[in-house]
Amino acid sequence: FWKDGVRRGAMLRAKGLHGAGLLAWARGDYARAQTSFEESLGLRRTLGDTPGIAGSLRELGMTFLYRGDFRQARALLEESRTLYE
Repeated sequence: FWKDGVRRGAMLRAKGLHGAGLLAWARGDYARAQTSFEESLGLRRTLGDTPGIAGSLRELGMTFLYRGDFRQARALLEESRTLYE
């Protein structure tokens, strides 16, 4: 399904979005971080990148935690944990 160049480009985009999310999170811009992590997660799910999915879920979960949405944070962090096992 994926041509090597297209897959590589999608993986780089997912990593870039993840990095943008980390920068936004560090600045306290949790709304922007959430958007970046969600976009990264979507790409990583499409790519089947399990380690990347786990990382995006973890960071997205932490973003929800800092935004005070504990229920969503827990769900995301638990999903992430299962992928790390």
